[in-house]
Amino acid sequence: METFTNPYPALLIVEDNLMAAKVMETNLEDLNHRIYLAEDGEDALHLLASEPTIGLVITDFRMPRMDGLELLQSMKQSKELKDIPVVLCTGAGDAQTVKRAIEMGCADCLVKPINPTVLLERVAKLLKALSPPVKRPVDVRTEFGLSSRAYLAMARTFMVQLETGIGRIAEQLTEESVCIDIDLHNLKESAVIMGAEGLAEALTELIETDTGSEGLSSAYARLLREMKILLETIKHQRE
Repeated sequence: METFTNPYPALLIVEDNLMAAKVMETNLEDLNHRIYLAEDGEDALHLLASEPTIGLVITDFRMPRMDGLELLQSMKQSKELKDIPVVLCTGAGDAQTVKRAIEMGCADCLVKPINPTVLLERVAKLLKALSPPVKRPVDVRTEFGLSSRAYLAMARTFMVQLETGIGRIAEQLTEESVCIDIDLHNLKESAVIMGAEGLAEALTELIETDTGSEGLSSAYARLLREMKILLETIKHQRE
């Protein structure tokens, strides 16, 4: 079984040339993050929907079906994906493409052929800037004066809350219902204690959203993504 020092964020490489994708994957292996591959923008969107731990996208520009700019645009229009950094890889003569990508909110642009050292440095810099989904165990223990045993018991309780909530939300969203039996305030209090800022923000948004609002399903979808990211992170958490 593969293990990764950093379960979050996973990386997504979007490249229609398999050899180029494999070279890039090899270049990034030293970062020790899980890496997913997609053949084009459409494939990438499907992966992003099914793998919530993906937190950074590196995409080629010219691809069939959906190119890199179209993928970037789709992500920026999505409430769940708009904050995921995107790195666009393009040819030396694509100055206008680079300009458009930056205007659309692209985090960085790399010119092909990509220097492996530059790729590694740029991606590492973006990863470092991302906020962790939850505080380190040692930080939570220090803040609340907990022993390792007490923290582990608290983390297990929180994981049960997450697993129960994920199951209920996923079931109700499938049935297109927004009447979800989950104590949002209780979950938010737990999130604050664990230092899970992203989850706490998603819960605050949901609590403040009118029950008759068209954005309620979208808010629940964002919450579901944050909960899945958090659960996966805590499962693999180290001191």
